[in-house]
Amino acid sequence: MDGSNPRKTEQATGRAPQSPRARHRRLATRVWLPSLLACVAAAMVVVRELPFFLPDLPAAAPEVPEDRQLVFGYATLANPLIRTLVTGRWQPSSPATLESMERVGRNLFPVPAGEVEGRVFSVGPQELRRLDRFEETGLRYDRDLVRLTDGREAWVYRMIPVPELDVALHAQRAVR
Repeated sequence: MDGSNPRKTEQATGRAPQSPRARHRRLATRVWLPSLLACVAAAMVVVRELPFFLPDLPAAAPEVPEDRQLVFGYATLANPLIRTLVTGRWQPSSPATLESMERVGRNLFPVPAGEVEGRVFSVGPQELRRLDRFEETGLRYDRDLVRLTDGREAWVYRMIPVPELDVALHAQRAVR
């Protein structure tokens, strides 16, 4: 016999024949799901242990304190996915406000009545070094210690002034 009779197939194997949908579901749970989980785990190891996607730490970067520090993110670092990719682990955050500053593009400028909304999160020394690499501290950004509205002190990354760029950013702010 050719095995096309479902009753004979069921009797021979002891199982009822499966529909294509059931076979697909079994294949997905036995093959695709473990493969997907292995790929995600491998990607997390690469992100955490081999941050090849980050530039080298500039020589002009400031010293990194050896205890946990708060960081205020107002632009790119306010995004949880970016924080996770850069620091190598999930960074829980909470809303925070920085007074006497105004955000123009990716930079902060002192403005007496200004206020910048962002996220504050805690990092260890290795994570702060990775943030310094990401922000190219000492070349593109400075890491400054600021006091948040709630009284806590946190590091914030501010662009290093470039005279021609500052004129353009101030002009942009004046138009608003």
